[in-house]
Amino acid sequence: MYSDSGYHLDLIVFMSQTAQFDSPINEYLQHVQKQIRFAKEPDNPSLISHYLDIDTCRQKSVESLKQHYERQFRLLLDTVADELIPSYWRCCCLDNINKPLGQLARLFANNQDGQA
Repeated sequence: MYSDSGYHLDLIVFMSQTAQFDSPINEYLQHVQKQIRFAKEPDNPSLISHYLDIDTCRQKSVESLKQHYERQFRLLLDTVADELIPSYWRCCCLDNINKPLGQLARLFANNQDGQA
């Protein structure tokens, strides 16, 4: 199992190994998404929290944040719905699916407050 600091170290190592790519953070993000989607580490539920904590929104516009949280929600939902994934992992994803939904709700509420 990884600790949060271990993930940060993994990110630094991964970025240094993928420096030739246009966006190492996107490569790392895709790697983590695949690990979640295909249950590559089903004994590591902290991977889901780590993924949800990765901030990929360079532009903090409402639209980019909306897309970010929708992608997170969709990944978790697709994983929960996949019956070929171990049930424990599907439950871990289901336990965390409220996080991007909560962020979307806050984003919507703040956006509504700003328009009023």
